[in-house]
Amino acid sequence: MKEIEQYDFAIIGAGAAGLQLALALLNDPFFADQSLVIFDADLKDKNDKTWCFWEKGKGQWDELIRHSWSQTTFADSKEVLKLNTSPYHYKMLRSLDFYDFAKSKIEQSGRVKWITEDVQATRESVEGIEISTQGKTFKAGHCFDSRLPEAYFKDQKSHKVAQHFKGQFLKFEEPVFDQRNFTMMDYRLIYKNTTSFMYILPVNSRQALFEYTFFSPDLVEEAVYLDQIRSYVGEYFENHNYEMTEEEDGVIPMTNFPFHKYHTKHLTKIGTAGGWVRASTGYSFKNAGGNAEKIIENLKKGQHPSTGVFKKKYHFFDTLLLNVLKYENHLGPAFFGQLYRNNRLETIFRFLDGESDILDDLKIVTSVNPWPFLKAIYRELKG
Repeated sequence: MKEIEQYDFAIIGAGAAGLQLALALLNDPFFADQSLVIFDADLKDKNDKTWCFWEKGKGQWDELIRHSWSQTTFADSKEVLKLNTSPYHYKMLRSLDFYDFAKSKIEQSGRVKWITEDVQATRESVEGIEISTQGKTFKAGHCFDSRLPEAYFKDQKSHKVAQHFKGQFLKFEEPVFDQRNFTMMDYRLIYKNTTSFMYILPVNSRQALFEYTFFSPDLVEEAVYLDQIRSYVGEYFENHNYEMTEEEDGVIPMTNFPFHKYHTKHLTKIGTAGGWVRASTGYSFKNAGGNAEKIIENLKKGQHPSTGVFKKKYHFFDTLLLNVLKYENHLGPAFFGQLYRNNRLETIFRFLDGESDILDDLKIVTSVNPWPFLKAIYRELKG
């Protein structure tokens, strides 16, 4: 019988969460003698995502950043707001650049094994976790698992709204963009009373990513996104010729499902499966980095890796917003309009990063129409 390979740590899924955690383990001298195995059937050799996040000053990933912006636009039927993001910069990272960097560091370490296969099953024992692929079994002292728990797909109680989008990189024949300014949300072209908007990231004066995005319970046909992009460009970039150079799409769960309840002694859920995607926005990359650091701290203290990652306060706020978006999706544009009109960006960013204090929370709560949220509270209590 072939000997089962033994590792200190295993990571299932080499996405933003898994790779940031792997790099954090490799970068900390405390784990210098610890072994790691990573499982992912994907080769991670394509640019399948564009991650964006706001950050003060210099950051860990600045050498990989493709572009950053110091100004943003929010637009709806009432007005077009031009906002300064200072002291933050909004930064854009293409996934392939991150994958290449992470794979290079992992290979250089000489102490990580990468298994390009799907995990078929995991089984917990007193000593740790057994991980089975198509033809082999591995053992690890602790496993970090980015797969959604089976209970998530059967769950009928939690709110499940999706951030779903289609994006196109468009190249214009002449300069049309202020490359210092990106468009966070433009609600001037809404699709059928949904919470849907245009998101624009100019990388230079002629090129930008146009992403038509929904926060809604239901998905739409691909043609809807493409028609909305085409209509938007025709309306606001009239008489300018352009070509499409690249496309991307995605569906990000925005849910209050209790992912934090699915950790076990030797297994920690991470990424979307760990509740690391902020339910009110769909942002995940920066959260993944912060949570990876928290896991490292916990491991060094001998605590369970998930300790302190779940924050009840933000789970409550997000639950109410998801309730509104689920049952009264047409109210989303008004809510975001009030949010951006009545608050400083710094306050909003601190709140969305999970770094707000009581004063920030009060500013946010009192800046929007309370009635939809009071109804949401009633629906939550009613069950």
